[in-house]
Amino acid sequence: MPEGDTIRLAASRIARVLAGCDVVDARAPRARDPSLRLVRTLVGRCCTGVHSHGKHLLVEFEGGLVLHSHLRMSGSWVVTERSAADAGARTGPSTRRRRETTSRLWLELLTDKHAVRQYGGPVLELRSRAGAALALARVGLGPDILAADFDLETAVARLAALDRRLAIADALLDQRALSGIGNIWRAEACFASGIDPFTPIGALTRDDLRTLVGRARADARGCRYGQHPAPSGAGVQPRRPSVPGVRNGDCRAPKWRAGTHDLLVSALPAPRRTSRGRTDGRR
Repeated sequence: MPEGDTIRLAASRIARVLAGCDVVDARAPRARDPSLRLVRTLVGRCCTGVHSHGKHLLVEFEGGLVLHSHLRMSGSWVVTERSAADAGARTGPSTRRRRETTSRLWLELLTDKHAVRQYGGPVLELRSRAGAALALARVGLGPDILAADFDLETAVARLAALDRRLAIADALLDQRALSGIGNIWRAEACFASGIDPFTPIGALTRDDLRTLVGRARADARGCRYGQHPAPSGAGVQPRRPSVPGVRNGDCRAPKWRAGTHDLLVSALPAPRRTSRGRTDGRR
């Protein structure tokens, strides 16, 4: 599932081509939510902003309308120039892949110059501004790990208020405590902090929780994969996961299915410094 930094990056890319522009065409060919039957009402409206909160993305339009999206495990946002977008669903894939991708198209918004498309996202709905706010309130999202006004003590207090028997690996994924952390950054935070991911919250001190949350926030803010810019902007040192093998997509650490989320989590000894100055998880 895309983590908060990925959604923040998607929001930034969408905003660059959509914010301040009028929608000249809009369609939702495979609308799952009944509200998307009204997507044509976006034609002629100006996009007033694109924002993210944790793993949720909000696109706002004149007249108080808001598109609310959560990609979960299967969705993606694609931004292209109109000429490239009109030639196919994505640039580069084979003809078969183009057909498969097009079959998963849930939303298309066109401006004079660009196309913004969403593929396969299970949660996509058109709401009033008040309705979108209510939907997020019902989810009960905690503080956004990437927010400029993020308050560390509030996040730590919300984590500490969870069931004391809950493993910290599960607690860090609980979006009611703090939002935006996913499987990568919870594993990275535990590894870098030298904390066993299966440790119950009740066995950790407030300082332990501050270290974990602070590390997850710093890593998410400084994350950069490939040529993608750091989501938080200039001046932030790019970060890649330091768990052995993760940067190559082949982590050699032992993994287990963890808790209620049933996601793989790596358990490694605390990092140690090697002779070349790198952190290493081997015993």
